[in-house]
Amino acid sequence: MRLSKKLNLLVIIPIIIYSLIIGVMSYTLSYNILLEEKKIEARTVMDFYIDEVTPYLIQEDWERVEFITNNLISNTRVLESSLVNSEGEKIFEYLKEGYVDDHAFCDEAKDKALITKTHCVGVSRDKILVFVEPLKVNNKDNYLIIEYSISDMYVLLTEIMTYFCIVTLILAVTLFVFGNRTAKKISTPINKIKDFAHNISSGGFDAKPIPIGRKEIFEIRELALELEIMREELIKTTSDLKDELKAEKSAKNELEKAYNKLKELDTLKDEFLANISHELKTPLTNIKSFNQLIKDEVLGPIGKKQKDALVMTLHSIDELTELINSILSVTSYEKQKVHFDLRKEDLNLLLKKAVKKYSHQIEKIGGKLKLDIKLDDKKILLDKSKISEVLQNLISNSIKYKDRKKKLVLEISAKSTLKNALITIKDNGIGIHAKNHFKIFEKFFQVDESYSRTVQGLGIGLFLVKKIIEEHKGEISVSSKLGVGTIFTIILPYK
Repeated sequence: MRLSKKLNLLVIIPIIIYSLIIGVMSYTLSYNILLEEKKIEARTVMDFYIDEVTPYLIQEDWERVEFITNNLISNTRVLESSLVNSEGEKIFEYLKEGYVDDHAFCDEAKDKALITKTHCVGVSRDKILVFVEPLKVNNKDNYLIIEYSISDMYVLLTEIMTYFCIVTLILAVTLFVFGNRTAKKISTPINKIKDFAHNISSGGFDAKPIPIGRKEIFEIRELALELEIMREELIKTTSDLKDELKAEKSAKNELEKAYNKLKELDTLKDEFLANISHELKTPLTNIKSFNQLIKDEVLGPIGKKQKDALVMTLHSIDELTELINSILSVTSYEKQKVHFDLRKEDLNLLLKKAVKKYSHQIEKIGGKLKLDIKLDDKKILLDKSKISEVLQNLISNSIKYKDRKKKLVLEISAKSTLKNALITIKDNGIGIHAKNHFKIFEKFFQVDESYSRTVQGLGIGLFLVKKIIEEHKGEISVSSKLGVGTIFTIILPYK
């Protein structure tokens, strides 16, 4: 529905409702006023009639009573005059010519007066006013009844309502014309503003200004001016956004180039490490073999000092070989070429073996080892060598990163839940800063604390630990505080 029609309805509907209310109120008020006047008029006639007829009723001069009554009926609006006794029997009844007394409402008023023995007035639907007046004649209770026509009152009411309707109609037509003009005066500029706003929302910032004249409503002129200011601001903002998007796109392209370059360098680095590791592995094997032959005096006898030196050399070769294997493992995990031999294994046994491997080293440095293993007897599906590597890595890290100012306390606990095995490795070492909790599982990441830099390593141990746990559909998390210690928690599912 168009705005002008809505505004017209907003004007017309209240007028119609208001007119109906005023009409009903006017009719009711006029009716009550005129009815009271008729009651006064009829009461005057009745009082006069009672004064005239009562002496003759006492004398029972019925001819004179008939004369006075007929004279009353002929010269006034009285339609009927009757007298009834207390039993309701009519003593006399006189009717205007052509009038038939068949009004049930009048009978109700009569019956009420007979019961209450008081004056009663009633109005029938046939425009008749009924008076019932108790009248004592010769010590007998009688009731004088007069039915008085008030049809002329309804004629006057009809004329009043006719004039009212005519005036209301004229007023409604006038207000309709005025409202229509006002509605157009309001809706026309609003429609212009709507079209202008639609053009802006569709991207038409070059739309012409709204043609609003000085004759328009002040608020509408203000709205049009605000929309024009908004359009100019949108043009400026859009231009700035385009420049920003262009700059952002350029920066994004540069970042993509840099990312691709870094990715390429990372790939080259991994390939280089893998190749150099393979190249180093063969000569290291030969060096270890010859050193072992010399140590075992296969190539001839050697002294004790030479043998001790060879033991240290072989130990260093093993460490270097382990480092090379770790680098190769990183490459294999990234290329998803690692094979997992999953079998049902006893996790209790794996834990005890890992602890046993490092228990002598912990005792040697004066540390303390606490065990609290409460796993169920049921076996878990895992790769024994890979999980052993995880446990050994975490235990060796606790030893490597111990706090020099205090003795190492290493607590290893394990328990079973409904669906998982929960392993916790807790130490009182140097700890890890909160900002590095998630970084320690990244490839080649090393904590920057000065102490940790003195410990050898490439930062790939925890990377491999996380990869192994994830391949077992498990989870690993860390909780640590500098100067307090570190807690690693491993969750492995039974299924």
